Amino acid sequence: MALILAGVGVPAWGAPAAVPVAGDKWVVDAGADKCTLTRRFGSDAASVTLSWWRVPTTRRSTLWVTEAGGRGADPGSVRVTFGDRTATVRALPDPQHAAGHDAGQRRWRVVLDDTLFAGAKEGDTLMLAPAERPGATGATGAPIVITLPTFAAAWRATDACVAKVAAFWGLDPAEDARIATPPSLIGGIADYYSVQDYPRTALRAGAGGTTGILVTIDAAGAATGCRPILSSGRADIDTASCRPARPLRFAPAVGHDGAPVASHALLTVAWHTS
Repeated sequence: MALILAGVGVPAWGAPAAVPVAGDKWVVDAGADKCTLTRRFGSDAASVTLSWWRVPTTRRSTLWVTEAGGRGADPGSVRVTFGDRTATVRALPDPQHAAGHDAGQRRWRVVLDDTLFAGAKEGDTLMLAPAERPGATGATGAPIVITLPTFAAAWRATDACVAKVAAFWGLDPAEDARIATPPSLIGGIADYYSVQDYPRTALRAGAGGTTGILVTIDAAGAATGCRPILSSGRADIDTASCRPARPLRFAPAVGHDGAPVASHALLTVAWHTS
């Protein structure tokens, strides 16, 4: 029995790929747990689809890249350049695509600070290139280079979407504005749970699931409250997710004046029997 508690590599690189012609329009979609911003670029046979997943409280987004005609590759480090800002991050393939699903496409993701895209200007270009070695991104063997039309307005629309999701969770809309640096969990989520925490009813049923919990954090970094907001579909697993063996501890959020402040954090707890 295991308790699991819960990140593109490319052929030889040549000159940067030509900027694809914009295909579809930006689509902003709100869900119970996140907001997405998606657009497809280029022709069907050589298209690239970009999809940002943004979640309240995190100040980070997951950028999913889907390449038509791509092939599987080992994970690697990718240099992400947007306008005049650059970040180097680890890229991870989509497990389903890596397992052979959706043949003819490659799908991978990187996690980026939202500050990379703040202050976007019309005509800014996004480039994804290998950071450490040849063979990291782009089915054609060249960096992916895309000019993002009307991206600034689309990004602001996702800001509004994220605020609405936060309000749906019951968070104070002004909380995010008060925070300069969000809280961060000390250690990994698995450090706070053990196999003994697995709900016996779920274990007997051979059941697992993933729960999103919203943790209330005081200015000292202590967890003072917890509630499931994204259900696993089982009440026993949802309840256990808010009852770790060790009290959750965080580096507290910091306000714009440099002082620690109370805040919230969304954590994901995944339970599996094997």
